[in-house]
Amino acid sequence: MGKRIYYLDNLRTCLVFAGICFAALGNFRPFPLLHPYVPAPMHSIEGLAVDFLYNLAIVFIVPAIFFISAYFGASSLRIHMIRPYFKSKWTRLGLPWLAGTVLLAPELLYIAGLSCGSHGDGPAFSLIHPPFWSAYFQSPFFFIGLLLLFHLALMGAKKWRRSLFQRAAAAPPSAGILAGFYALQLVVAAAFFGLMLAAHRTPDLWFPLYVLYLAATCGLYFCFGVYAFRHRWFTAGGYVPSSVHIVGAALLLGVVVASSYITAGISVFISGTLFPLLLFFSILQLPLLLALLAAFAKWGDRETDKTKLAAGLAYPLYVVSDTLIQNTAYFLQPLSLGAPLKCILTLALSFLYGYMLCKYALRHLPCFKTR
Repeated sequence: MGKRIYYLDNLRTCLVFAGICFAALGNFRPFPLLHPYVPAPMHSIEGLAVDFLYNLAIVFIVPAIFFISAYFGASSLRIHMIRPYFKSKWTRLGLPWLAGTVLLAPELLYIAGLSCGSHGDGPAFSLIHPPFWSAYFQSPFFFIGLLLLFHLALMGAKKWRRSLFQRAAAAPPSAGILAGFYALQLVVAAAFFGLMLAAHRTPDLWFPLYVLYLAATCGLYFCFGVYAFRHRWFTAGGYVPSSVHIVGAALLLGVVVASSYITAGISVFISGTLFPLLLFFSILQLPLLLALLAAFAKWGDRETDKTKLAAGLAYPLYVVSDTLIQNTAYFLQPLSLGAPLKCILTLALSFLYGYMLCKYALRHLPCFKTR
């Protein structure tokens, strides 16, 4: 597979940790989208800022991780047979998804029921009830299952046509390729935005549409990661985004943030979420990804003991993070503390418990071992 690309590993690690932090921040949103664990919601402009950051993080972080996973996955599948590749992905993704969905997700749903004043009775622990197969029930394990599904599709692509994994000569992407992908991504976002606007009075419909939008975006970036692999991005002599993308993304981010605050005053809150901002978030996805790739290639292309430790802890910590965060947040509810302080305390305790659990237990399991 050649030389390890350290800055891609480091970027993926940082994205996972950022996702965990924003998941904790989601407890304090004024309009929680998934399980309503609301220990201390913020309803002021501060709460709207939290809602903005949380949605931006979900819409950007998850597809970026899928992009990197596809790049490494295609690189590995090119030199491995399908059977051992499937075994490795089932061990790495399938087992944590299955264990998390069956063992951890029901308890999260129960805590959600307690937070809402119910006792968690009913279908929460039923494995044959439809919510078991839904993103609502499986969160945060839904994305692990979705990533496994995409890797299965990648195996099917190799079985169907092996030539798809033949690498082309290293060359930078044309402006047409980047513009075409960017336009396709915006078209998908606009289509789902329109559907969600039409279904804003039907919560049973808009939430599946939101999940489908995330899945479609993750699928686009997964395919984009395979494209990057085929064209030898990030290899010696291959394409690496330049520092220009950092400046461009920073300027675009400023424009989007300013526009978002302007439109927030006239937008309609649809079923508890500011859905009009999804269109703004989609504008940032590709520029932010290219900017982060450029930044990490410039300043984060090295491996140290700390980066190795962080990389080894990131994935197992993600698997147990929601359980740690939601239980900690629930038991901190009685404390008379402000929402920001509760969020910091929740994160600090969750990271402390998670570090001990991952370092001394989970990292020794086959699904969490790293090279």
